[in-house]
Amino acid sequence: MKKPLIYILFGVSLLVAGCKDGDPGPTGQKGATGTDGNKGATGDTGLGFDASVKDGNILITMSGKRPGDNIDFKATQDFKYTLDAQSPADVSTVSTDANTGTLTFYVRRFVGAVDEHHNNNYFDIEFSVTSGGVISVDYFDLATSVIVDGTKYFGISQYDDSNEITTLTNYSYNATTGALKFNFSGTFPTNSSSTGNDLLVTGVANVNVYEPLNSIVDGD
Repeated sequence: MKKPLIYILFGVSLLVAGCKDGDPGPTGQKGATGTDGNKGATGDTGLGFDASVKDGNILITMSGKRPGDNIDFKATQDFKYTLDAQSPADVSTVSTDANTGTLTFYVRRFVGAVDEHHNNNYFDIEFSVTSGGVISVDYFDLATSVIVDGTKYFGISQYDDSNEITTLTNYSYNATTGALKFNFSGTFPTNSSSTGNDLLVTGVANVNVYEPLNSIVDGD
């Protein structure tokens, strides 16, 4: 009886040893895309961020030649911030001459939202519009704007009180909403440009301005 059992076990072992995995079958169809998960909570944009950008921006492009090596450059900066604790009188105002109806606008915006004692990188402009639509630019000021161009950087600081080199177009103002829009351009000649070359400055402004009801709060 032992020998037949040994033969049976030996035969089974040979059968098992002779078995092997078959070739892989064809790939099945791709399953349906699962449903999107719930949207996560909105992240914190930072203390005071919304307040610092709520009154619009001035997008400025500067082009000319770099100081020192005279290589052509073109740089765009978004002046979109107002500073912590500044009143509208400091950065976004419109006043009306009761006798003539002339509107005078003053707008200042910064590149960064930091305390003003640590941020001189700003742009401001003041201009008037008569009741007949005549526009006069009093000045615009581009203060110590730092330009990074490749591996080089340099500063620009320009102040203009000459109407001859400044143009302002596409002006619109909505007294109900305070929305003010305009384009501007100015060319600083070599003898007045901080780059030592002609400097072209162009900008597009889309900002909100405020009209004071009394003179208790004074702007710059």
